[in-house]
Amino acid sequence: MVTIMIVTDQGKTEKRFGYGVNPLLDGAWSLMPIRRVVDVFEKRGSVTPDDIEIVTLSLLFSVLLLKEQKSLFYTLYTPGQVYVHMAEMFLLGPEVFKDAIILDCFNRLMDEYLIKRAESGLLSLKLTKSVSGLDAFFPFYEDLLKRYGEFSLADDNFALMLLIPAYMNASLSDALTIRLLLWSEHTEIVRQMTLGMEKASFLVKYVNSNMENMTNLLKQTLADPFNLLMVSYKAALENNVVLKERNPLLYHLATIGSVG
Repeated sequence: MVTIMIVTDQGKTEKRFGYGVNPLLDGAWSLMPIRRVVDVFEKRGSVTPDDIEIVTLSLLFSVLLLKEQKSLFYTLYTPGQVYVHMAEMFLLGPEVFKDAIILDCFNRLMDEYLIKRAESGLLSLKLTKSVSGLDAFFPFYEDLLKRYGEFSLADDNFALMLLIPAYMNASLSDALTIRLLLWSEHTEIVRQMTLGMEKASFLVKYVNSNMENMTNLLKQTLADPFNLLMVSYKAALENNVVLKERNPLLYHLATIGSVG
């Protein structure tokens, strides 16, 4: 539990934080219980009803906090922290990320917070830097890629969580590295992403509106990896890794990216 309601000897009701939860030290503290569930899941290898309940309550409380205490949420939480904990639930498998209540909470946090902050250029995920209790973001992202290949079921939300750090990351050099990782080393993952343009309309709009500036900057500062990415895009198109009918969004990204 994130918080506990306590009735004191004087008859007053107090709200206290659950054991091990510190709102000042824990990044996105109301979502921290998801990390605890992931830690146990990795040892046990399966998800229990209690795990699903903990994730559900954590997300419900976070949605409520965003709605009722928006300024506090914006003060104590960063987009990177929120992204990490929202992505963590996908490590737990479809039993969790396809649950109806969890899915509704996920969509609300995406629409009402994470997408807006990313569109404002405030989502920064640096591969070698710590974020929300992780020593570095890169191993976590690699774990997401592995789990997507194992049991994503071509889930659109899971695919979005892989694409957002690659295409809406304020750290442009890290975004480029992630794109290369996807398009040159994990084409089997890209092939599975059947995400449509409408579902990812916010990402399409962001990429299209920033394409010229990002391209010019990458050409000037990171020419070699940028050229390698262009080659990877072209190879994906030529080898039918992405098809317009099967992979509408990824086909669009490869098409505009290969032009340079």
